[in-house]
Amino acid sequence: MSTSSLMNISKLAMENSRTAISTTADNITNINTEGYKRRRVEFTGVTQSANADVTLRYGSVTVSRIRESFIEQKIYSENSRLGKYTSDNFIMPQIEDVFGEPDESGINNMMNEFFNSWNDLALDPENLAYRNILVNSARNMTNAFNRVHNDLQAMQNQTAQDIDNKVNEVNGLLDKLLRINASIRENRTGDNNNLFDERDMLIGKVSEIIDVTVEIEPDGYAVLRSAGQVMVSSTYGNQLVHETSLQDGFLTSTVSYQQGGGEAAVSSGELGSLLEINGSRIPDYVRRINNIAVNLSREVNRLHVDGYNLEDVTGENFFSDAVSSAGDFRVADRILEDPKLIAASDTAGQNGNANLARAMTDLQNLRIMDGGSFSNYYNEIVSDVGDKVQEAEFLYNTQEKIIVNLKNQMDSVTGVSNDEEMTNLINYQQSYQAAARLVTTSQELMAILLNMV
Repeated sequence: MSTSSLMNISKLAMENSRTAISTTADNITNINTEGYKRRRVEFTGVTQSANADVTLRYGSVTVSRIRESFIEQKIYSENSRLGKYTSDNFIMPQIEDVFGEPDESGINNMMNEFFNSWNDLALDPENLAYRNILVNSARNMTNAFNRVHNDLQAMQNQTAQDIDNKVNEVNGLLDKLLRINASIRENRTGDNNNLFDERDMLIGKVSEIIDVTVEIEPDGYAVLRSAGQVMVSSTYGNQLVHETSLQDGFLTSTVSYQQGGGEAAVSSGELGSLLEINGSRIPDYVRRINNIAVNLSREVNRLHVDGYNLEDVTGENFFSDAVSSAGDFRVADRILEDPKLIAASDTAGQNGNANLARAMTDLQNLRIMDGGSFSNYYNEIVSDVGDKVQEAEFLYNTQEKIIVNLKNQMDSVTGVSNDEEMTNLINYQQSYQAAARLVTTSQELMAILLNMV
């Protein structure tokens, strides 16, 4: 081998070792960087030369990014489930707090107090103190219904705003991903490893919000689909559109595709949770609460309008005759102003007759609401909310463990081991030093040869 060839090989070995040292240093520096995948140095066309127990490597060197496609795909799909369960686990306890059971201010206790007040009045129907207590208990009960109704509607309005925020967030992520794809496409022959890290991070964030399927093309750019609709490809970008409308008193949210048309079939992720809670769960709870308020007001008024008050007058409603929901459930103004107008008797001229007051008390246990009492029907709502809260917590905890296990598997393949990298760094530094010594030796040989001429 000529001296000049030896010089060239030595210089190439130094460059390759420098690349390996730089890559290893990057691995060590980014050991705690989220989304960073380990770079591996690969030498090709390697020749080895023993030099003071140090292996000298020369030839070409490539830097590859370690990834595990199967686990990546699994994480993306499980991310969507975790996003949904995380959102459910955050919102459902808030809905449970709205009902406030079994607090004294809850609807269940207020209904019991209302019927108990009728029972007390039946003991002494002409007692004004008992009549005032009845009015207060009725007002407290209707206020409890109003509060739950209004708070649930406020939560629905808030979830509609949250949907809008999530749609904007996912659209921003899709825009960034489209730009990353363009950069990868334009730099096909260059080092795109940092772009690949950013690409995977963006996909992970998108998968937390909506359910997506991901394909990584040979050139490295990503193709994302949601419910079969292409959201991002090499040159194509789609967006989500959020619209709201008032239907049956509810602020209804609809998410559709900007291109391709049609409602977006988002069933998982944070957005899937918000759409389900906003469009299904909260309206269902409100309708059921409304059902109690409307039926309770109707049944009480049905009895009360035929009864006689202390003025021996009949035909008075106890509750407003315009109750259409729990939101407008209220005691009739005339009853609020004058408790003497409360009817307790079922016979004219018999103020001490308490038959109607006892009939009011009996309403508490009648099977009026789908074969059950008012309390039974209401308790089913509260029980349903409680079940959803427990389910959300269980699914969230279970799914979080699944994600942690998957990420641990991923880290075992793509994560950086400080001990391993430090060992590699020492080896590459020794290779560099050996190559440098060979350069020095080559220079000395060249000088000797020149002197001999």
